[in-house]
Parts: sequence; structure tokens; C-alpha cells
Amino acid sequence: MYLIKISIKQQKFHFPELENEIIYNYNNFEIQICYDNFLNSVSENDNDLTFTETPTGNVIQNDDNSALDYVSMFFDKTSGRLNVEKKILSGRKVYYYHTEDEILISSHIKLLKKAGVQLFENTAILSEFFVHRFVTAPNTLYKDIFQLKPSEKISVQLDGNAIVLLKNKDYAPFSKSSNKDLVYSNAENYQDKIKNLLEKSLTNLRPVKDRVTSMLSGGLDSSILYKILYHKFNISTSFSTCYPFDNKEVGEAQYAKTAAEYFKADHQHKEFTNNDYVKGVIESIYLAEEPLFHLQTVMFNLLFKNMPNNKIVISGQGADGFFGSPSHNSLNNSQKLKYKLLSIPPFPKLIWKFGDHSLSKELNIAKRYRDTKHLPFANKDHFIWSIGNQGDKKWVAKYFNVTEEQINSNRLKIIDNVSDKSLYEIMTSLDFIGDKSATEGIWSKIAEAHKNIIYYPFNNENLIKYNMSLPWDLKLKKMKGLLHYVARQNDVPEFIINRKKKGFFISPTDWIGQGVMNPLIPLAAKVVDIKILKELQKNSKGFLFWNFLNYAIWKRLFIDNESVESLLNELELK
Repeated sequence: MYLIKISIKQQKFHFPELENEIIYNYNNFEIQICYDNFLNSVSENDNDLTFTETPTGNVIQNDDNSALDYVSMFFDKTSGRLNVEKKILSGRKVYYYHTEDEILISSHIKLLKKAGVQLFENTAILSEFFVHRFVTAPNTLYKDIFQLKPSEKISVQLDGNAIVLLKNKDYAPFSKSSNKDLVYSNAENYQDKIKNLLEKSLTNLRPVKDRVTSMLSGGLDSSILYKILYHKFNISTSFSTCYPFDNKEVGEAQYAKTAAEYFKADHQHKEFTNNDYVKGVIESIYLAEEPLFHLQTVMFNLLFKNMPNNKIVISGQGADGFFGSPSHNSLNNSQKLKYKLLSIPPFPKLIWKFGDHSLSKELNIAKRYRDTKHLPFANKDHFIWSIGNQGDKKWVAKYFNVTEEQINSNRLKIIDNVSDKSLYEIMTSLDFIGDKSATEGIWSKIAEAHKNIIYYPFNNENLIKYNMSLPWDLKLKKMKGLLHYVARQNDVPEFIINRKKKGFFISPTDWIGQGVMNPLIPLAAKVVDIKILKELQKNSKGFLFWNFLNYAIWKRLFIDNESVESLLNELELK
């Protein structure tokens, strides 16, 4: 945790949870840097002051000549300029609040509040949250508090009595690398290149390998990472968990256990109760400082709370956006002759009638992509706006009295910045800045609260640069085919490579039908009309129901300043 405050005011703040403080005066300004010993490294000389967040605790140069840091801040004592960068490797949040006479930069909202920033709800962005379950950077749910996008840089120039915030207008995280080794050429073995780059992302952790462990869900991505760790470092420890209300015969627990048994892993599977989960919702929102995006976030909080600390936990989060998500695959399928022919009547009705509902659904998606991809991005009917749409957009538009175009407006700015790129890269950009960044930021905070660090190997800059130089027709020959190759090279068995992805997903109808979240309704009803909650619950609009529960608890904790303990005491559990 850290807070950096630059101000012409001589008002200091004390943060008991941050053990270290540096005060530096530059002309009329005071620079106050407060930080703990968990992730942070500071160095100073006559010319500059450097602050870095890194999972190793010290800035080191890696095997692949990249820096193993999450966040980097560099203050030039001569020019009076502070440069701040959220590295592409990072899953960390970087918040900033700027006025005419001060700027505050922090890893946590709570620290901004302690430094005197008043927390207000950003009502202008609520409709986006209720559709997508998160707010896309640079916005947040807090008015006038912003966050850096992954790989984004900002500068703060101290000039006279002015604090000037300079933003990088040429934000391009996937720009072509100047290193020819990170640019695809026709003659090379691109599969081995991907394999080697992913392995280097993990071997970069060699200086701290004794602290490394992994989350093993039994899916493709986590299995690859587990096997690389085993081959390179002989690390066999792993952890998993599952929803207490997942009653499927083959669920998350079975996937994790079958993989762990095959690998002969030193594996710990943690199980919890429905009551643990409900209490965990409140605790997780408090630690995340925002409503929860994924239901599994609660399970990860419970898992981190019940595993050894001071670990660097390896997560396979984030691979799909670069190696091919279902949305990328649907766009690719929409151009195939098979999908075009089968979309001609009467084939769609016949396919549905004879029971191939999966193909029928894929044909409908492919047709929508094909029919709307030529529309302007500002048009609400473009297929791009159906991706990641977890709420009923029409319902949300009516509830907030906004248009669907207004709901899309923040994300449209992301698209405008890459509108000259392919549709595949635009989709990856939305995922990279939106879903992926939001998820990783929340999980990183929750791990940190339990003195653990999450490391996302698929975020390695060199891996991403090379991956994004590959033609999409290579990456989509087969869904995640590149990772299938990496898996086989690392002795991941075929039954794991070929089984259906779980992704820790559970249908809202499952947990709504069981009444799992019912104890949270009275708490949420102090913010949201209970009739709305009952309507959403009854009509199985699950993610809207989930969003309203989360939103109400977040608002009570952070806007209305109620305590976690008071909300937990309100719960009536069976």
C-alpha cells in the first residue's frame, strides 16, 4: 500500500498502516511518500527519487531483460516532473485525485480518504456498471477519482505554484515492438516462441521461487502454469476452491481434483459454507473497495484467508483476450462458409428442432456479428456492445433514464483510440482495459489484504508484444490452439486440454433458486427499493440482482461510511 501526495499546502497526514515516510521539498511544493514494506521499493540520489511496486520487494533485471515491476514512479529533482506508469505486467490499481493545488496517487481508496479526499458516488457512470459489472478505466465509481489503464503513463509537472497533470494522448499498449525478436516473421516457429516467452514470464520469479505457489483450477491455463513451475522449479504446491452452492456432478472441485491427482500435486482444496460465502460478500467488497465483478472473487477471498501468507500466487487470469476468447472465435466463425450456409432458412429451425442447441446458438451469434460488424461503432446495434453485456441493457437504460448509446459512451472512447485496428484487436483492447483490468485489480487487492501477492504470467510484456504481432488467423485456427501446443510441450494430458472450459462460472438460476443471497436483501434494501430486488430475483435477472446487492453494500460501506462489522451484524443467517 502507498500514498504519494504533492501539494503546496503544508498539511501532513499520518498513516499507521504505512511504516515508511519520505518528505521531499521542491520549490513551493511538498512531496510526501508513505508506503508499507509489502510490495514497495524506494531509491533516492541527488538527481532523482524512484518508487516501485514489485512482487520481489526489490527491483531486479529479469532473464528476458524486462523489469519485474507493477507500478513505477520517477521524480526528476532537476525538472520537477513526476512520471507514473502502471506496467503492463501489473494487475494493481493506481488511483489519482487532482486539484489545482494538490495531486494524490495511491494504491487504495481508503488511503485517499484518510488523506482528506471526500468520497462521492460517480452517478454518471452507474449505468455502465450495472450492464458490465465494472467501470472501465480511467473512470471509477468515485466522483473525481480516476485510475490508470494498464500500461498507461501520466506525468505531473510542478511549475511555479501550479500542479499540471499531463496525460499520454498516444496510449497504445499493443504497439509494434522495436525489438525484432518480438515481432512475428513468416519463417519462424511461432509456437515455440510463445512457449518460451510464457516460460520466461515464470522463470523471472527465480529470485523468489521459494515463495511461489499456484491456483490450480484444473483448466487449461492453470494446468500449463502449474506444469511450467514444476519443470522449472520443482514446485508442486497448489490450491483450489469451489462454490458451496455448486451442485453440478462435474464442477470446479472435480476439475481441480482430477488435475491435482494426475499431476501428483501437493494440493489443498478448501471448501466453505453458504454462510461463509454470504459474509464473504461483505468482507470482499470492503477489501476490493468496489462492487465485486465475479462471484468467484468471494471464493478467492475465503481461500487467501485460509492459506499461508507471504506467497506469490500464480494465476492464469487474462489468457483468453490474447490467445482467443469465445467472442474472437465467434467473429472468426461468422466468415466461414459453413456458418453462412447453415444460417439460411430452414436450417436454423431444423438444427434447433433436432437438439443441437449449442450450434444453433453459435449460428445466431455468428449471424449477428456478420450483419452488424459494418455498422459505426457508435451504433448501439453493433455486435461489439453485446460482448461482456451481463445486465439487461434495455432494463438498465429505462431504470436510469439513459439511452443505450450513453451506457456505451465510456467504452466507446477506448474503441475510438484503436478504431484503425482490426476488430479482433479492438475486442482485445476492450477486454484488456475493461474486464481483465477490473478483475485483476480486485483480486490483487484481496490477496494483498491477506499478505499474498498475485502474479499474472500472461501479462508479461514481451509475451503480449509478440502475441499481438501474430496474425489472428494463426491464433484462431483452433480455439486457444497456441496454448494447446504449449500444454502438450509441458506434459499436460489430453483430457485436460480438450475438456470444456469451466471458468468458475455458475448460472444465476442456480444460486437464485437456492436462495443463497437472500440474507443480503434486507441490507441492500436500505439503499435500493426492495420491490426492485424482488422483481430481479423473481425474473432471474441474476447478474442485475447480483449487481444491485453489490452496489448497495458498497455504497453503505464507502459512501455512507458504515462499518463492515455493522453490516455483518445485520445478517440473519440460518
